Amino acid sequence: MAARLHEEHPSRDYLQKLTSLISQGKLLEVADYCKGALEKNQYYDVLTNELKWNDQDIPEPHKIIVNLPFSAVVTTNYDKLLETAYIRLGRGFPRTLTHADTPNLGLLLFRNEFFILKAHGDIDRIDSIVLANEDYRKIIHSNPAFNEVFSALLLTKALLIVGYSISDPDFRLLVERHFTTFNGSVPERYALLSNVSEIEGDVLLRTAGIRVIRYEHHEEVLEFLKALETSVVEFAFGGPTILDASTDEEQKRKASLEGRLP
Repeated sequence: MAARLHEEHPSRDYLQKLTSLISQGKLLEVADYCKGALEKNQYYDVLTNELKWNDQDIPEPHKIIVNLPFSAVVTTNYDKLLETAYIRLGRGFPRTLTHADTPNLGLLLFRNEFFILKAHGDIDRIDSIVLANEDYRKIIHSNPAFNEVFSALLLTKALLIVGYSISDPDFRLLVERHFTTFNGSVPERYALLSNVSEIEGDVLLRTAGIRVIRYEHHEEVLEFLKALETSVVEFAFGGPTILDASTDEEQKRKASLEGRLP
Protein backbone atom coordinates (compact mmCIF):
# COMPACT_ATOMS: atom_id res chain seq x y z
CA MET A 1 0.00 0.00 0.00
CA ALA A 2 2.91 2.34 0.71
CA ALA A 3 4.27 1.67 -2.78
CA ARG A 4 0.86 2.30 -4.34
CA LEU A 5 0.51 5.55 -2.44
CA HIS A 6 3.95 6.62 -3.69
CA GLU A 7 2.91 5.80 -7.27
CA GLU A 8 -0.18 7.96 -6.94
CA HIS A 9 1.70 10.88 -5.32
CA PRO A 10 5.43 10.60 -6.21
CA SER A 11 6.21 14.18 -5.23
CA ARG A 12 5.22 13.72 -1.58
CA ASP A 13 7.88 11.12 -0.72
CA TYR A 14 5.40 8.82 1.00
CA LEU A 15 7.49 5.70 0.44
CA GLN A 16 10.54 6.76 2.48
CA LYS A 17 8.47 8.03 5.39
CA LEU A 18 6.19 4.98 5.50
CA THR A 19 9.09 2.56 5.05
CA SER A 20 10.74 4.13 8.10
CA LEU A 21 7.61 3.53 10.16
CA ILE A 22 7.37 -0.05 8.88
CA SER A 23 10.97 -0.71 9.94
CA GLN A 24 9.97 0.44 13.44
CA GLY A 25 7.14 -2.11 13.51
CA LYS A 26 4.40 0.55 13.41
CA LEU A 27 2.28 -1.45 10.99
CA LEU A 28 -1.15 -0.43 12.25
CA GLU A 29 -0.23 3.23 11.98
CA VAL A 30 0.96 2.71 8.39
CA ALA A 31 -2.21 0.77 7.54
CA ASP A 32 -4.34 3.52 9.03
CA TYR A 33 -2.55 6.21 7.06
CA CYS A 34 -2.57 4.34 3.75
CA LYS A 35 -6.23 3.42 4.01
CA GLY A 36 -7.11 7.05 4.65
CA ALA A 37 -4.85 8.44 1.93
CA LEU A 38 -5.72 6.00 -0.85
CA GLU A 39 -9.00 6.17 -2.66
CA LYS A 40 -11.34 3.36 -1.68
CA ASN A 41 -11.05 1.53 -5.00
CA GLN A 42 -7.22 1.78 -4.87
CA TYR A 43 -7.13 0.39 -1.33
CA TYR A 44 -9.34 -2.54 -2.33
CA ASP A 45 -7.31 -3.10 -5.49
CA VAL A 46 -4.06 -3.45 -3.53
CA LEU A 47 -5.59 -5.93 -1.08
CA THR A 48 -7.15 -8.03 -3.82
CA ASN A 49 -3.96 -8.18 -5.91
CA GLU A 50 -1.77 -9.07 -2.94
CA LEU A 51 -4.04 -11.74 -1.49
CA LYS A 52 -5.74 -13.28 -4.51
CA TRP A 53 -5.58 -17.07 -4.81
CA ASN A 54 -3.19 -18.14 -7.56
CA ASP A 55 -4.31 -21.78 -7.74
CA GLN A 56 -1.10 -23.25 -6.39
CA ASP A 57 -0.87 -26.62 -4.68
CA ILE A 58 -2.25 -26.89 -1.17
CA PRO A 59 0.62 -26.59 1.36
CA GLU A 60 1.39 -29.77 3.26
CA PRO A 61 0.44 -28.39 6.70
CA HIS A 62 -3.01 -27.45 5.40
CA LYS A 63 -3.54 -30.99 4.11
CA ILE A 64 -3.07 -32.31 7.62
CA ILE A 65 -5.17 -29.59 9.24
CA VAL A 66 -8.03 -30.44 6.88
CA ASN A 67 -7.74 -34.09 7.82
CA LEU A 68 -7.87 -33.56 11.58
CA PRO A 69 -11.28 -33.63 13.31
CA PHE A 70 -11.37 -30.05 14.57
CA SER A 71 -14.69 -28.62 15.72
CA ALA A 72 -13.88 -25.31 14.05
CA VAL A 73 -11.07 -23.18 12.68
CA VAL A 74 -10.68 -19.51 13.57
CA THR A 75 -8.27 -17.56 11.38
CA THR A 76 -7.18 -13.95 11.03
CA ASN A 77 -6.13 -14.54 7.41
CA TYR A 78 -8.22 -13.01 4.62
CA ASP A 79 -7.30 -15.44 1.84
CA LYS A 80 -9.22 -18.48 0.55
CA LEU A 81 -6.55 -21.08 1.24
CA LEU A 82 -8.36 -22.93 4.03
CA GLU A 83 -11.66 -23.15 2.18
CA THR A 84 -9.86 -24.30 -0.97
CA ALA A 85 -8.01 -26.98 0.99
CA TYR A 86 -11.21 -28.43 2.45
CA ILE A 87 -12.91 -28.48 -0.96
CA ARG A 88 -9.99 -29.91 -2.94
CA LEU A 89 -9.30 -32.64 -0.41
CA GLY A 90 -12.86 -33.87 -0.45
CA ARG A 91 -14.11 -32.48 2.84
CA GLY A 92 -17.00 -30.62 1.30
CA PHE A 93 -17.65 -26.89 1.22
CA PRO A 94 -17.05 -25.59 4.75
CA ARG A 95 -19.46 -23.15 6.29
CA THR A 96 -17.46 -19.90 6.39
CA LEU A 97 -18.45 -16.76 8.25
CA THR A 98 -16.84 -13.49 9.25
CA HIS A 99 -17.41 -11.12 12.13
CA ALA A 100 -19.87 -9.30 9.83
CA ASP A 101 -22.32 -12.23 9.77
CA THR A 102 -23.97 -11.21 13.01
CA PRO A 103 -27.37 -12.89 12.38
CA ASN A 104 -25.69 -16.27 11.80
CA LEU A 105 -22.97 -16.19 14.45
CA GLY A 106 -25.29 -17.40 17.18
CA LEU A 107 -26.29 -20.46 15.16
CA LEU A 108 -22.72 -21.74 14.89
CA LEU A 109 -22.51 -23.01 18.44
CA PHE A 110 -25.87 -24.81 18.43
CA ARG A 111 -25.59 -26.76 15.18
CA ASN A 112 -22.46 -28.67 16.20
CA GLU A 113 -21.18 -28.48 12.63
CA PHE A 114 -17.66 -27.67 11.51
CA PHE A 115 -17.13 -24.05 10.45
CA ILE A 116 -14.40 -21.57 9.58
CA LEU A 117 -14.63 -18.21 11.33
CA LYS A 118 -12.58 -15.52 9.58
CA ALA A 119 -12.12 -13.12 12.45
CA HIS A 120 -10.55 -10.34 10.39
CA GLY A 121 -12.66 -10.71 7.27
CA ASP A 122 -12.64 -12.34 3.84
CA ILE A 123 -10.80 -11.07 0.77
CA ASP A 124 -13.95 -11.64 -1.31
CA ARG A 125 -15.84 -9.31 1.04
CA ILE A 126 -13.58 -6.28 1.16
CA ASP A 127 -15.84 -4.34 3.53
CA SER A 128 -15.25 -7.06 6.14
CA ILE A 129 -11.45 -6.65 6.14
CA VAL A 130 -9.89 -5.67 9.47
CA LEU A 131 -6.51 -4.07 8.86
CA ALA A 132 -6.27 -0.61 10.41
CA ASN A 133 -6.98 0.63 13.93
CA GLU A 134 -10.22 2.13 12.70
CA ASP A 135 -11.35 -1.30 11.54
CA TYR A 136 -10.67 -2.81 14.97
CA ARG A 137 -12.73 -0.11 16.63
CA LYS A 138 -15.69 -0.19 14.27
CA ILE A 139 -15.84 -3.84 13.30
CA ILE A 140 -14.48 -5.85 16.21
CA HIS A 141 -14.93 -3.86 19.40
CA SER A 142 -18.45 -2.71 18.54
CA ASN A 143 -19.60 -6.23 17.64
CA PRO A 144 -20.88 -7.96 20.79
CA ALA A 145 -22.16 -10.97 18.81
CA PHE A 146 -18.68 -11.82 17.52
CA ASN A 147 -17.13 -11.31 20.95
CA GLU A 148 -19.69 -13.58 22.61
CA VAL A 149 -19.22 -16.37 20.05
CA PHE A 150 -15.46 -16.18 20.34
CA SER A 151 -15.72 -16.26 24.13
CA ALA A 152 -18.01 -19.29 23.94
CA LEU A 153 -15.47 -21.13 21.78
CA LEU A 154 -12.67 -20.39 24.23
CA LEU A 155 -14.77 -21.63 27.16
CA THR A 156 -16.07 -24.82 25.57
CA LYS A 157 -13.37 -26.08 23.18
CA ALA A 158 -9.76 -27.15 23.57
CA LEU A 159 -7.58 -24.70 21.69
CA LEU A 160 -4.57 -25.27 19.43
CA ILE A 161 -2.87 -22.10 18.19
CA VAL A 162 -0.73 -22.51 15.07
CA GLY A 163 0.80 -19.67 13.07
CA TYR A 164 -0.44 -16.96 15.42
CA SER A 165 1.90 -15.01 17.69
CA ILE A 166 -0.76 -14.39 20.40
CA SER A 167 0.72 -10.90 20.76
CA ASP A 168 -2.64 -9.29 20.02
CA PRO A 169 -3.47 -7.45 23.27
CA ASP A 170 -7.23 -7.94 22.84
CA PHE A 171 -6.82 -11.69 22.45
CA ARG A 172 -4.49 -11.90 25.45
CA LEU A 173 -6.87 -9.87 27.57
CA LEU A 174 -9.77 -12.14 26.64
CA VAL A 175 -8.05 -15.46 27.39
CA GLU A 176 -6.52 -14.09 30.59
CA ARG A 177 -9.90 -12.78 31.76
CA HIS A 178 -11.52 -16.18 31.23
CA PHE A 179 -8.66 -17.92 33.02
CA THR A 180 -8.92 -15.58 36.00
CA THR A 181 -12.73 -15.53 36.15
CA PHE A 182 -13.00 -19.32 36.28
CA ASN A 183 -9.91 -19.79 38.45
CA GLY A 184 -8.08 -21.75 35.76
CA SER A 185 -10.99 -24.09 34.97
CA VAL A 186 -10.93 -23.69 31.21
CA PRO A 187 -10.42 -26.22 28.38
CA GLU A 188 -6.87 -27.16 27.42
CA ARG A 189 -4.99 -24.48 25.49
CA TYR A 190 -1.83 -25.08 23.45
CA ALA A 191 0.26 -22.75 21.27
CA LEU A 192 2.91 -23.85 18.78
CA LEU A 193 5.37 -20.94 18.93
CA SER A 194 8.91 -20.03 17.94
CA ASN A 195 11.23 -17.53 19.63
CA VAL A 196 9.50 -17.88 22.99
CA SER A 197 11.63 -18.11 26.11
CA GLU A 198 10.92 -20.35 29.09
CA ILE A 199 9.98 -17.26 31.09
CA GLU A 200 7.43 -16.16 28.47
CA GLY A 201 6.04 -19.68 28.31
CA ASP A 202 5.69 -19.78 32.09
CA VAL A 203 3.83 -16.46 32.09
CA LEU A 204 1.42 -17.67 29.40
CA LEU A 205 0.69 -20.82 31.38
CA ARG A 206 0.18 -19.02 34.70
CA THR A 207 -1.86 -16.10 33.38
CA ALA A 208 -3.80 -17.58 30.45
CA GLY A 209 -3.57 -21.37 30.78
CA ILE A 210 -1.75 -21.62 27.44
CA ARG A 211 0.87 -24.38 27.24
CA VAL A 212 3.62 -23.40 24.79
CA ILE A 213 5.07 -26.01 22.45
CA ARG A 214 8.34 -24.48 21.25
CA TYR A 215 10.03 -24.93 17.90
CA GLU A 216 13.07 -23.35 16.28
CA HIS A 217 12.60 -23.99 12.56
CA HIS A 218 9.37 -23.74 10.61
CA GLU A 219 9.92 -27.24 9.20
CA GLU A 220 9.18 -28.50 12.71
CA VAL A 221 5.59 -27.27 12.40
CA LEU A 222 4.93 -29.86 9.70
CA GLU A 223 6.63 -32.53 11.82
CA PHE A 224 4.41 -31.62 14.76
CA LEU A 225 1.23 -31.76 12.68
CA LYS A 226 2.20 -35.16 11.27
CA ALA A 227 2.81 -36.45 14.78
CA LEU A 228 -0.55 -35.05 15.88
CA GLU A 229 -2.27 -36.77 12.98
CA THR A 230 -0.66 -40.09 13.91
CA SER A 231 -1.71 -39.66 17.54
CA VAL A 232 -5.31 -38.98 16.53
CA VAL A 233 -5.41 -42.18 14.48
CA GLU A 234 -3.89 -44.21 17.31
CA PHE A 235 -6.30 -42.72 19.83
CA ALA A 236 -9.29 -43.50 17.62
CA PHE A 237 -8.32 -47.13 17.06
CA GLY A 238 -6.74 -47.93 20.41
CA GLY A 239 -3.16 -48.44 19.24
CA PRO A 240 -0.60 -47.85 16.50
CA THR A 241 -2.08 -47.90 13.02
CA ILE A 242 0.06 -48.80 10.00
CA LEU A 243 -1.22 -47.07 6.89
CA ASP A 244 -1.21 -48.68 3.48
CA ALA A 245 2.08 -47.63 1.85
CA SER A 246 0.83 -48.53 -1.61
CA THR A 247 -1.43 -45.48 -1.85
CA ASP A 248 -0.38 -41.89 -2.06
CA GLU A 249 -0.17 -39.72 1.03
CA GLU A 250 -3.51 -38.00 0.71
CA GLN A 251 -5.33 -41.29 0.19
CA LYS A 252 -3.64 -42.76 3.25
CA ARG A 253 -4.88 -39.93 5.39
CA LYS A 254 -8.35 -40.05 3.94
CA ALA A 255 -8.61 -43.81 4.41
CA SER A 256 -7.35 -43.58 7.98
CA LEU A 257 -9.59 -40.78 9.19
CA GLU A 258 -12.64 -40.29 7.02
CA GLY A 259 -15.81 -41.30 8.78
CA ARG A 260 -14.02 -43.40 11.37
CA LEU A 261 -13.22 -41.00 14.18
CA PRO A 262 -15.38 -40.51 17.26
